[in-house]
Amino acid sequence: MPSVVSWLLIVELFGLLIVGQWLGIFWTLACLIGGIVAGILLIRAEGLRILLRLQERLASGQAVEQTLLEGLLAILGGILLIVPGFISDIGALLLIISPLRRRVGRWLTGRFGGGAGGYSPGGEDVVIEGECRKHPEDRDGGGLLQ
Repeated sequence: MPSVVSWLLIVELFGLLIVGQWLGIFWTLACLIGGIVAGILLIRAEGLRILLRLQERLASGQAVEQTLLEGLLAILGGILLIVPGFISDIGALLLIISPLRRRVGRWLTGRFGGGAGGYSPGGEDVVIEGECRKHPEDRDGGGLLQ
């Protein structure tokens, strides 16, 4: 049974053949090369932007999870642009366009652990109340929560 990757490769090849018949070989190759160059430039620019925003947020004591997730999704969009094919370019556009990227980020956060580490997709803080006490069998001086 073929894997998902095999099916994606077949769909990409089929898409390339259709676009190649419609535009011709020269313009199809020009679009593919343009996508590769755009992907490389996007990864470079987005990587620098993420680093600057993370430093800024860490210095001010703000949460960095959303910034990191959006940056990583944009870099994934750049990687998808580098992959030859037009179907992957459509997926890349979902991750490059900022409002769509935020929606994908919120969906991923909600699906795979929204609220982990005190972060929630709506931006509200998550407060967990509790007690801490020293356990008599603690050997490290009672630094761990029990």
